[in-house]
Amino acid sequence: TFAKVYEDKDGNLRDTNVFNNSDLLKVSELARQAYGRTNELRQEHLQFQETEQSQNHTPEPTNDDRQSRAEDFLKEQREAHSQTRDFGQER
Repeated sequence: TFAKVYEDKDGNLRDTNVFNNSDLLKVSELARQAYGRTNELRQEHLQFQETEQSQNHTPEPTNDDRQSRAEDFLKEQREAHSQTRDFGQER
C-alpha cells in the first residue's frame, strides 16, 4: 500500500492513503519502480533456485542402472529365502 506522511496542525506526524492530484504522478512512479524491483528480485530468486538445484541434482538412473538394481534386489531376496529354507531344514 502507498501512504504519505504529513504533520497535522498540532505538529504530530500522521499518515494517509489519500492523495491529491499533484501526488498521483509521484505515486505512479513509485508503483513503476516497485514493480521493476519486484521483478528483479523474482528473477534473482529463480536464478538462485536453478543454481542450487543444479548443484544438488543427481542424474536420473539409466535403464541399465535400474536393471542392475532390480537384479541385485532379486539376488538378495533369493539368498534370504534360501537361508530361511536352510534354517528350517536344520531343525
